[in-house]
Amino acid sequence: MENLLNRVNDRLSKINAYINYAVGSLLCIPIFWTLREKTHLLGDAGVRVGQIQKGVQLSPTEPLDVFLHSQAYQLFHSLWNWNGFTTYAFLSCLAGAIFIFFALLLSKEIGQNKKESILVFGIMATAGAIQLFFGYVESYSYLYASIIAYLFFCVRYLKGKGSIALPCLAYLLSSSLHLSGFFLLPSLIYLFILKNRRDNRELEIGSDTRGFLLVFITLFLSVAEIWLLRSMAFKEQETQLTYFFVPLVGGTEESYTLFSWSHLLDVVNEQLLIFPVAIAVWTTILFFWKRGRIITDQVSKFFICVVLSSFLFAILVDPKLGYARDWDLFAATGIGCMVLGVYLLAKRLKVEGFKNLNYAFSILIFSGLVCVSPWVLVNSSVEKSIQRFEDLLTLDKKRSAYGYEILARYYQRRKMYSLAIKQYELATQIQRHPRYLHQKATLHWMLRQNSQALKAITQALEIDSSRAEAYNTKGLVLQSMKSYEEAEEAYKKALKLNPNLYLVYYNVGILYSRMGKYQEAQKHLEIFLKLSPHDEQYFRAKQQLGGLKEPPQEKRD
Repeated sequence: MENLLNRVNDRLSKINAYINYAVGSLLCIPIFWTLREKTHLLGDAGVRVGQIQKGVQLSPTEPLDVFLHSQAYQLFHSLWNWNGFTTYAFLSCLAGAIFIFFALLLSKEIGQNKKESILVFGIMATAGAIQLFFGYVESYSYLYASIIAYLFFCVRYLKGKGSIALPCLAYLLSSSLHLSGFFLLPSLIYLFILKNRRDNRELEIGSDTRGFLLVFITLFLSVAEIWLLRSMAFKEQETQLTYFFVPLVGGTEESYTLFSWSHLLDVVNEQLLIFPVAIAVWTTILFFWKRGRIITDQVSKFFICVVLSSFLFAILVDPKLGYARDWDLFAATGIGCMVLGVYLLAKRLKVEGFKNLNYAFSILIFSGLVCVSPWVLVNSSVEKSIQRFEDLLTLDKKRSAYGYEILARYYQRRKMYSLAIKQYELATQIQRHPRYLHQKATLHWMLRQNSQALKAITQALEIDSSRAEAYNTKGLVLQSMKSYEEAEEAYKKALKLNPNLYLVYYNVGILYSRMGKYQEAQKHLEIFLKLSPHDEQYFRAKQQLGGLKEPPQEKRD
């Protein structure tokens, strides 16, 4: 009876701890939201928001993340009319609560006592990657939180507190949220090997047949997922596998290659951003390393594997936007180094008889906070965030064209069209991409600068004449210039390329109404109503059909 009561008491204590952690995590959401990122310039925020607002349910590189955000957007948009940016920002803060919850649990497993656990958590909570939870609009917030959960379940498994099933599930969740989660796979395999070795020599699979099957199934599902998503990605665009990796050698001395100084410096800067006190922690560890072996237990060996696979990913994968702007892709690569460093430091300082462990960790937490606070505060300020982003674009001119487009779209959303046009001009100076010219033409047309708009859209079509949207924009420009026959020809080309581009039918209907061809106008407006019952111009089109009494208004793409 006494044993039963003790078990019940232990279980209630654990439940109370979980509740306290959960409540504390949820209380962090208002903090994340108050200091949330305001401009969404880093990463591919515009692309991600565009995907979910268009109803995209699956992405080859971040399948589960896009699916979750798409479903949430549909719900929140129907309830509170939230846009994609607000949806992503809120879910980012919610991911922050999940991160805090599992970081507390992981700190409890790593720390030897309550004080030590709090100090370990403090260092984890002041890492630079915490920015992912301040309303960050991208696909990495839940990935980072899920990796922390994965490490927690792995440590528990090594300590004999659970089975291999939870690490396997956490790994599959991470890799499904984003393909970069696959860098954890070697650590999962090593985790099983490490746990089932006897005398550090022989592997006894028979001692855990169920665990072996779970790992094998997880490995099989990983390979299947990679093959499926890779085939989807390559089907959408002709891309070689080498496209995703930093080239080994380049054609010039300034090439961004695997061993180039600029690439190696980027990797180091990234690790210092996401783990600001790394130099202090690892310098201390290396100092004590001379006095005896540090990595002796299973937990340390497991984290070494995580660190190695993380660094391989950080070094080999090519940051297409440049490391400074693609920092979020590599944010998770510093988790292993951070957790291992804190774990070894606490362990070694105790062995050395260091009595002021609390003070040492407090200094590290304060130092991390000093480094991270400006990073978060700059992103929460519109003016400072824009200035910082403009400075980033000057670091790597060759990769900055897309960055200028991101900045242009930011100004465009705020109807600052002249500033947006300036950014597109800077982008086209680096790369004459038809998309930049097309958007520039659209903005000129919205400002009634028709001659500039016609010039830009003509240049875009000279580069790529296969885009129906570009011909639609050309039709709008020519229609504004009252060149109705030429506009009609442009619209016909657009429909020939894409008969399902419903916005063209609306514009053609308006054009024919102005030309006095009311029967043709009615025909095209009816097609528009049939193809787009939820479009913003739906009721205006119905009014047009009701007698064309209101002055027609063109619909741009």
